[in-house]
Amino acid sequence: MNNLDTPARLRRGASFKHNMKTEIVGIQAYRHLATVTLDNGFEIELPYHCHADDQAYFADSLEIDGTTVKAVIGESSITDFFEVEGNLLCVTRRWNLTGNFDAHLLFSVMAQLDATAWSVPGVAYASGEAARKKSASLGPVSECRCSIPCCAVVEGKREGVAVFTEPAKSVNDLATVATQLSDDAAEITISTPGATGRLGGASGVWPVEGHISFERKYYIYTDANYGDFLNNAIHEAWRILFFPPESRYDWSAAVAAKALHLAEDFFIERGDAIGFVEEIGPSGFPRSTMLATGKAGGNIEAARSLYRIGCAVENKWLRRISLDTADFFLSVDREMEELRFDYHPATRKWIFAGDERKLLRGAGELLLSITRLHRVATPGDTNPRWLYTAKKIADRLFDRWRVSAGSGDAPDNNSKRNGKSSDQLPLCEEAFPAAAFVELYRETEQQDYLEAAEWLGGRLVLRLRTAVSPVRQEELPLSSTTAHAFLRAFLLLHEETDRAEYLDAAVKTAEYMRSLCFIHKGIVPTGSRLAKAGFSTVGGLAVEPGSDWLSPCGAVAAPDLLKLWKQTGDRLWRDIAVLILEFSSRLIHPPEDRNGTPPARGRQPARFYHCPIRGSRRTWGTAAGVFSSVPAVTLGALLDVHESFPEILDLRFDDMGIAHTRGDIIPRSFRYIGSFINFF
Repeated sequence: MNNLDTPARLRRGASFKHNMKTEIVGIQAYRHLATVTLDNGFEIELPYHCHADDQAYFADSLEIDGTTVKAVIGESSITDFFEVEGNLLCVTRRWNLTGNFDAHLLFSVMAQLDATAWSVPGVAYASGEAARKKSASLGPVSECRCSIPCCAVVEGKREGVAVFTEPAKSVNDLATVATQLSDDAAEITISTPGATGRLGGASGVWPVEGHISFERKYYIYTDANYGDFLNNAIHEAWRILFFPPESRYDWSAAVAAKALHLAEDFFIERGDAIGFVEEIGPSGFPRSTMLATGKAGGNIEAARSLYRIGCAVENKWLRRISLDTADFFLSVDREMEELRFDYHPATRKWIFAGDERKLLRGAGELLLSITRLHRVATPGDTNPRWLYTAKKIADRLFDRWRVSAGSGDAPDNNSKRNGKSSDQLPLCEEAFPAAAFVELYRETEQQDYLEAAEWLGGRLVLRLRTAVSPVRQEELPLSSTTAHAFLRAFLLLHEETDRAEYLDAAVKTAEYMRSLCFIHKGIVPTGSRLAKAGFSTVGGLAVEPGSDWLSPCGAVAAPDLLKLWKQTGDRLWRDIAVLILEFSSRLIHPPEDRNGTPPARGRQPARFYHCPIRGSRRTWGTAAGVFSSVPAVTLGALLDVHESFPEILDLRFDDMGIAHTRGDIIPRSFRYIGSFINFF
């Protein structure tokens, strides 16, 4: 795996509109406030204060010497060293505290502007009146949760201000960021140690007994609001804080470990069912024997991944179980027509996908897996029932849309409504079938499916631009999984239609996904398992804004980010894809690890808890569950990258050592017995 190499990796070219250099015009003092005037005409104020024994103390006096400001508070002092780095005003603050008290250190930035939008990247996004309400109700946000450490962005009608900091160096240094918005002003405050709040984590103070010193660097970005201020601010943070991660695993070993884990630890085969169970426990005994397809990493995706590996290493068993699994799920007419995608072996029943959102997501993921499996299978291995079933599911979705639309503005097999949208607000989950219909069109060459995909694509562009635009989220925050579905659909539609609006929408979606991608190596306690394993949060995608865990399945977005790199020529998307791929290699047990319980080899936690959670034992650790979707979805993504972008990810299948595997008898017996117990 190639590391990210040159500083030019984040250059955005002409689309990056803000000034190329910021300069300090002057610094003035008034009581405990310092006013810094920049050459873009923007002024910011910095109050000098700290909390001692829960009391606020402001500076007695300020001394200005060029670009240095010293504030005296009793026997203590705060000294700021101002400098300019590109478009950023950088402040290195040094506290010298003397006395006997419990200290709480504050860094605040105040600006005069009428806020139109507010964001904490990776945590919260809002605009209009919702920005004030949400920022007030959310309160302080822990540095652990922020994709950029303690970053807050406030956009005004004509200008904006963003503040962030360098990452903490220890758990004791972890800070929080809070924003206060009024009619004509904004104040962003970073507190060290972190303050209490809904997302603030554990509170703390620093005991001062005699004398202590502390230094930390803060960054301030200001500029005119060109309509893309948030993305420009995130760009500046990445430029300053980004560093390439270190590869810990050989990709061939990681892929082999995941393949063995999936095939040997989750597969069951009995008279009425065949496939991969949903979850197993530490002993290998199933916790959930559900055979799921209506989700990312479901049985058909698992079959597609193992089939490709089976062909590459000439393993007949892997090919057989993959094809048999696909045939089992895709040869049941009534259940699939009724949109029942999952099978429960304990009750011998097919399970309905759920509400409309779950149905759209499940149907889209299943259709996508079917068409892509059909594409990679050799002529002798394909089954005509696969595409037949896919068409049945698609037709049922058409029927549902026509009924719900009422007015008839829905995909119609006899219409040419490319890109049209109804007045009804579309669901974000429509992105899943939109991508699937493009793939189904490619496999069947039936124009109806492309027309349906364009109908959905028009609705998704509308959704992106209006009610739930990624940088103006008010109603329904996009999860990283749903955002990736948007990206995938827009890219596929652009490939087929060459319509610029789809590529523009793909870029906007990817920019939002970047805001959910962790740029910094979050601090974890020294004695925790994550710390001992050298775990890094860099490249991890927040599951949704404000989530307290990162998913190992973010690799599924890498192939599409690499596509975006090729379609736009912007290397940024390549490098973010590499970051995400690197994250997907964290904490995978290598294939030679045969110690301990059966699922040890190839296992990867389903959740990485990267921050402290008040009142919970799951802090700075990993989830106990072992899910088949984790190896299935990441295997598919890694193989896709290898096939389309070998320069990014190269695999040596001849070294995998899985050519003759058939699964261990003990875990297979556990799963077989467990699949008959109704409790599961």
